[in-house]
Amino acid sequence: MPLLFASFAVLMLVSCSYSVLAGGRDGRVAVAMLVSAALMTLMITGVTQDRWAVALVDAALFAGLIALAMRSNHYWPMWLAGLHGAAMATQIVSHLNPDLPRNIYQAVVAFWSIPMQVAIVVGILLDRRAVNHVKLLARTRPTAR
Repeated sequence: MPLLFASFAVLMLVSCSYSVLAGGRDGRVAVAMLVSAALMTLMITGVTQDRWAVALVDAALFAGLIALAMRSNHYWPMWLAGLHGAAMATQIVSHLNPDLPRNIYQAVVAFWSIPMQVAIVVGILLDRRAVNHVKLLARTRPTAR
């Protein structure tokens, strides 16, 4: 488990750093939400073993990601909201089966954080590439006289 957490921490550090540097305002807002939720989850799991407390943090993050996706001009916030929606669905299923072992619950819920980190980087890269492509087209297109 320590190796998995270290891998997640490195991936989150890299993706969030890139998002802050290249993602604009939406990237900074997404990073603030993701880091806040991760820190709150760490604090909660250090104090209690209650699954509902973690579910409340994830529900707040889901609401924030949906709000970001609705007002953003980019597609990647929608990807984040969708992937976190899948994480919320797995939480609901795990709450319906209270006999699910804790380590399985943690693995299933934490799984979705990895594609979310990748989606941030890929989405911002694609957005920047599209903007550069449009700028290049605007420079090379002859003007009508």
